[in-house]
Amino acid sequence: MALTVGIVVCAVILAVAFIASFARPETPTCYTTTQEPVIIPPEEVNNTKPEPISYNGKLFPWNHIRLPNTIQPWTYDLFLHPNLTTTLVIGNVTILCQTSSSTNFIVLHVDSMNITEITVHSHFNNEVIGTREVLFYQANSLMYIKLDRPLEINELFDLRIYFRYHLLEILSGFYLSSYTAEDGSTRYLATTQFEASGARKAFPCFDEPQMKANFSLSMVREERHITLFNMPLKSTSAYMHGLTLDSFDTTLKMSTYLVAFVVSDFVNQTKYSANGIQVRVFANKENIHLTSYALDNAVTILDYFEKFYGLPYPLPKLDPDHYLSLYRSRPLSFSLPIQTIIFLFTCPDHYLSLYQSRPLSFSLPVQTIIFLFTYLYHLSI
Repeated sequence: MALTVGIVVCAVILAVAFIASFARPETPTCYTTTQEPVIIPPEEVNNTKPEPISYNGKLFPWNHIRLPNTIQPWTYDLFLHPNLTTTLVIGNVTILCQTSSSTNFIVLHVDSMNITEITVHSHFNNEVIGTREVLFYQANSLMYIKLDRPLEINELFDLRIYFRYHLLEILSGFYLSSYTAEDGSTRYLATTQFEASGARKAFPCFDEPQMKANFSLSMVREERHITLFNMPLKSTSAYMHGLTLDSFDTTLKMSTYLVAFVVSDFVNQTKYSANGIQVRVFANKENIHLTSYALDNAVTILDYFEKFYGLPYPLPKLDPDHYLSLYRSRPLSFSLPIQTIIFLFTCPDHYLSLYQSRPLSFSLPVQTIIFLFTYLYHLSI
């Protein structure tokens, strides 16, 4: 009986397997051919650059994003007259340049401003060189100046450019910022953010980091305002219409993105390092008492690194500038609105305003203060 049952079970299993083998999907038929396969070629890639067209529809002659290496700037003499009420900025810059090879054109950076006059004065024979054509290419923020005659090799010349533009709240270049005073009024200031390529929005320049030069500044301001610059104030004189003109010492040779200046109604706290270096922190008068932590640490860090490296701090001053701006309402994940500049750096109020009575954890503002002063010391040496 058991044998019979086993035979029946085996028969059933074999039957099921046989049926399943025919129940599988039919294998697709594979066909062969003697024809050559058809190869579809990829689309041709056009590597040619589009021709740059200037604002007036003419072909812009310089089709490169980098500046030509035929001209080296040596000094910038910058004059600025910002009006914080109308936001109009009127200025001029005289750039002492030298050629490394003969050229009959000049290309430099200009962004979002009106150029009202250009003169080129050669030092070789005290000659004013005429300009045949001036073109602008906004996509690369470039200005092309065609000259009446070629500049010779190693020729020194002054390039003077007059310009005007409006201060904007764009957090780049020379821009407008504001804060609310205790009486509820809005106070305006103008400050800079040139890193990485914002200097061209403040004045015409060769805005590439390897084209280092010395910078001097003359700034017109209202009597109630102050001006800050990378270097100490050299002189203050009366200007027309009851305004004041501040003139500053010339900087060391540096890149354009390190230049900085501020026009505001800020006040300051001052301390001196062990070697007599002046350290000041600027802020509006309502918040100046909150900057003691930053000021004390600036002096401590300065003294520490002078002793650690055995090198004196070579600069005449160090001015952290504390300003309120559009960044006040931004989350900390937003890119930091801090520009580190030789002698002067600017940053928002919450990075320099710390209550001494509040326990200080190693928070982002504290780390930022330490980092900035440390970096500034290394930058200067």
